[in-house]
Amino acid sequence: METKALFFLVIIFFIVGPFSTVFAQSSDSSICQQKIDTLTNQTYYYNVDTVAKLRDPKNTLLKEISKLVKVSDVAKKQGISGVKIIVFYLIAENGDVFGTRFLRGEEQIANKEEIIQIIENKKYTPAMCNNEKVISNGLFSLQLCFKY
Repeated sequence: METKALFFLVIIFFIVGPFSTVFAQSSDSSICQQKIDTLTNQTYYYNVDTVAKLRDPKNTLLKEISKLVKVSDVAKKQGISGVKIIVFYLIAENGDVFGTRFLRGEEQIANKEEIIQIIENKKYTPAMCNNEKVISNGLFSLQLCFKY
C-alpha cells in the first residue's frame, strides 16, 4: 500500500511539477517597477530590465563637474570642509535628461545652475523594460573636499 501511495505522489510531481514552474516563471517575467516624480508629475521606471547608459565613452561627466564646481560664500563662512552632492534626474525614452534637481549639497554650491546644465546636456541610451524604451531615473553623486 505504501509503495502505491509513494508511486502516486511521484507521478503527480512529474505531471504537475513542470507546469507549476512554467506558470511561476511566466507570471512575473519582468522586474520593472514604476514611480511618479512629484516635481514633473512624470511616471518613470526605477527598476528596469536594462539600465540607461551614458553615451559619453570617456565618461567626462565626473571630470566636468569636478573642475567646474564652486563653493558658495555661505559654505566658506561656515568653514565647511566638504560636502556630498547628490543630483536626481530623469532620462527620457530618446535619451534626453530632464527634471534635474539637487537632493543634497545644493546650499554649499555657488554655481548649481551650471552643474544642472552639464547633466542635462548629456545623452543616454534609454532604459529598457519588456523590450520597450522607458523613462528612468539617474543619480549623480560626488563627495567634495574644499581647500580654502
